[in-house]
Amino acid sequence: MELGVGSFACYKQELVDFLPLFAQFNIRQMELWTFSSFANPLHFKYKDEEYLEDFLALLLKYNLRAPSIHAPIDSEVNISSPDPALREEALKETIKTIDALAKLGGKILVVHPGGKLMAREKQLNLASRSLQRIESYCRKLNIRLSLENMLPGYVGSKVEDLEYLLTSLSPRAGICLDTGHGFLNENLFELMDAMGERVFHLHIQDTHGGSDEHLLPFQGEIDWEKFMIKLTQIHYEGILMMEIREGKNNSLEGILAGARCAFEKLTSFSFPLA
Repeated sequence: MELGVGSFACYKQELVDFLPLFAQFNIRQMELWTFSSFANPLHFKYKDEEYLEDFLALLLKYNLRAPSIHAPIDSEVNISSPDPALREEALKETIKTIDALAKLGGKILVVHPGGKLMAREKQLNLASRSLQRIESYCRKLNIRLSLENMLPGYVGSKVEDLEYLLTSLSPRAGICLDTGHGFLNENLFELMDAMGERVFHLHIQDTHGGSDEHLLPFQGEIDWEKFMIKLTQIHYEGILMMEIREGKNNSLEGILAGARCAFEKLTSFSFPLA
């Protein structure tokens, strides 16, 4: 397993300014954070082709990789929206992120399957249709679609939601397991048991259980030893991608240094199967 850190760790800043810092802390893998209402619109300009060319040159310069990208998230960017116009706009923005990822040589698209629950069955049906279109486009560019397990009260928060959505997708599609979301739903380990090897990407974060805190591992209440043993049992071989929130008392330097320490402790819990 290899360590990665999502650019969510500096979403209020312009990412290009911080690439040398990722390299300085020997963080070679990063997940790119795209549009949201609370992020800096200049953080990562995924729709600007010239910008992407320059960004790729910087990745190569600093020996960095962007294996994954997070599709846009916002109340208005929702692939399960009952509003056809909003749903179509969400699909268009997602397609643009796929194009950006392909230009940078990445292979994993992380998607929120839907927004806040109002009518689960209808929203799941709409999400399923949207995801089929997204995966069809992903296949053309050899990119894998990964559905993130969501916060309580959202489409995709329950095991059965994700099972239903995966039935309409190819075996190449799978799950991005967000540890904090799973903990808040009290189904983290149930998801791992149910999804098995369809978990091929991770968002590693910790929480105390009251909110989606996006803390470094061992700063909250998740049982990380149990998590790593389960990860070994499902034969996970991907990146331990940490999705840690930027904060007033949480500098990027502190996040990157803490991520390196947490990674070493996490991997010490990874035992071979008997």
